[in-house]
Amino acid sequence: MPAPLVDAAACSSDPTFNFCTSLFGDLGRNIYRGPHQQNWDFSLIKSFRLTERQSVRFTTDFFNIWNHANFANPGADVEIPGSFGRIFSTVGTPRLIQFSLRYAF
Repeated sequence: MPAPLVDAAACSSDPTFNFCTSLFGDLGRNIYRGPHQQNWDFSLIKSFRLTERQSVRFTTDFFNIWNHANFANPGADVEIPGSFGRIFSTVGTPRLIQFSLRYAF
């Protein structure tokens, strides 16, 4: 089924056929892509033997170690002036560091 014309009555009387265009564009699906996402996690682990049966493990976890900002997808609403294609927010979390100490006996 073809797309509806902008003005079907004017299409038949217009010699330039400017009104014979459809209401929809000819761009494909998913042609706009958002910005690249990057998230690096890193862990350091050190184990210490206290006795033959006891040990302590110290762990440090870094989430998003480089603190790289991950931007959200651009706005896709064409009805709000000035919002199409603009990025208004970020996604994900900032750098987080977690320490843990485990005693095994």
